[in-house]
Amino acid sequence: MRKSLLLRLFAAALLPFLLLSCQPFGLDHPFGQPRNLLEGAGGTVRHSAGEDATIWLTAVEFPASYDWERDTAYGTVDCRIVLFSGKERILSVDAGPSYEVSPDPDMHRAVGGHLYTDYSTDAETVIRRDGAELFRYPGREAIRGFLLYDGHVHTLGEDRSGAGFAYRIDGEAVFWRDEGVLLEGGAPSAADHPDLIQDGPLYVEGGKVCFSYYIPGQPPSLFFVHDGVEEAVSVGATVAGIMDHRLYNGTFYRVENRSGAAGLPFLVSGETSVQLSGEPRLAPSARKCTLVPYGDDMAVRGWYHYPDGYEEFHLWTRAGVLFRSALPFRAFSVLHISDYPDDSGFGMASSGPGLMAYVISPPGGGLTLVKDTETWTPMGHYRLFTPSCARLVRTPGADYFTDSCAARAAGDAPTAGAKYYVALSGPSCILWVDGVVTPIPIHGYISGISVE
Repeated sequence: MRKSLLLRLFAAALLPFLLLSCQPFGLDHPFGQPRNLLEGAGGTVRHSAGEDATIWLTAVEFPASYDWERDTAYGTVDCRIVLFSGKERILSVDAGPSYEVSPDPDMHRAVGGHLYTDYSTDAETVIRRDGAELFRYPGREAIRGFLLYDGHVHTLGEDRSGAGFAYRIDGEAVFWRDEGVLLEGGAPSAADHPDLIQDGPLYVEGGKVCFSYYIPGQPPSLFFVHDGVEEAVSVGATVAGIMDHRLYNGTFYRVENRSGAAGLPFLVSGETSVQLSGEPRLAPSARKCTLVPYGDDMAVRGWYHYPDGYEEFHLWTRAGVLFRSALPFRAFSVLHISDYPDDSGFGMASSGPGLMAYVISPPGGGLTLVKDTETWTPMGHYRLFTPSCARLVRTPGADYFTDSCAARAAGDAPTAGAKYYVALSGPSCILWVDGVVTPIPIHGYISGISVE
């Protein structure tokens, strides 16, 4: 049922604030303005992480006397990138042009207990591990995908001048094109290799490193690349745009727009397709619709934007809408834990159960963390600096239905099945794991979290 007029007006009033909070944090950040937050969907880690899981945090540290939130000396102030294991400081690396290390959150990452950074000089791209140079190559690339696999560093980089992209192994170009739009290919996830660590559109399926891209047109030309070998993917003549594409569990999935389809996209899996439900009479337009692993299947998450300014987040499966809300999300994750009866009273759609966790950032300030039916609002001025600061991680051996029923019967929160890891920044920084708070000693902000 359509939201009430009052709620729609509220959401419309909310939209400018949402757009304001989603400005990119990049090298062209102006002096004298507060550091902004990166937008995105957050992470879902599909491999198991138990009590012995290692939590890695990356953070950007500034001198104690410097107001990093105001950041009036952006780009010239001394700073360091710090790697934490839990609350323990493991190493730190000087950042800045003279060190060929950028403090930007999308240019560093924790992988397997190491800090990997990328940096663009005037003519080259430099990849470092723990501050030491691994390799460099000609061309200025923005790294869209980063994958550590079989002991090699795989990168997918877009030319910063807009002249195409390149897939590289240890800096050597394996596949490149002068044009094309890279697709997300689903949320970062573990696959079928024990040392696989993924960040971005690169992923492993069947022992092969994969990604997808398309060239705009009517219809667009879609391509799937595996281990540097390109294959054309056939699309229908009415396809107007490709929003995402991925090979998952041996099946190709994509999200596409079609001409004359009232703005509602389609989820295509193998030879079948289904239009994602919405309200066509209100002529919504879908945006930022991406695939996300959901058990043995794929779901789609994205936003519907209506002509009256109302926006609503949706999570779809092939059977219909699993979740919808106009809340101002900063991060959103979902795990398919296990099947349970439709009449279980868990408040989930009958199209398939899931455990959802997300961070809400109201325009008036403050944060609310939600996992299943639990909510937590931290006291003080905290921010989620990037979506990668929130990770939903499966607990090994958990049965969500059985364990959650037992927890509810005992009067406890139904959190079995996965843990929600959230790193928050502010005057002080904290790590929140299912309600347990650990202070992180850093004068600066936390830029990312990984759980291994």
